[in-house]
Amino acid sequence: GLEMREAVSSSLDAIAGGRSAPVAVAQGWLGDEHGEARLRFAADLMVERAAGDHARAERLANLFDGLNRLRSQLGAPLRHDLVLAGLLLEWRNMSAGAGSQRGR
Repeated sequence: GLEMREAVSSSLDAIAGGRSAPVAVAQGWLGDEHGEARLRFAADLMVERAAGDHARAERLANLFDGLNRLRSQLGAPLRHDLVLAGLLLEWRNMSAGAGSQRGR
């Protein structure tokens, strides 16, 4: 559990920093039976990281809802990796915006 959570955290950092491609991370996260746990960790970590950032609250809520909706649909015949990649790309965009805001 803790090791997986730390790996998800590292992946989110890499995505936010532009060091990892959202599609590759999405495929890795959903490539085994632990995809649901990774999505839960990602949602929790995103909330923790954006705590107190009211400017990003609505975007974060949409990401959180999207991750949880995806988690509930893992059994459906969808391209979950593409849905997750879109959410992770939004995380990258949101993180990049926060970095430029902090630098002002």
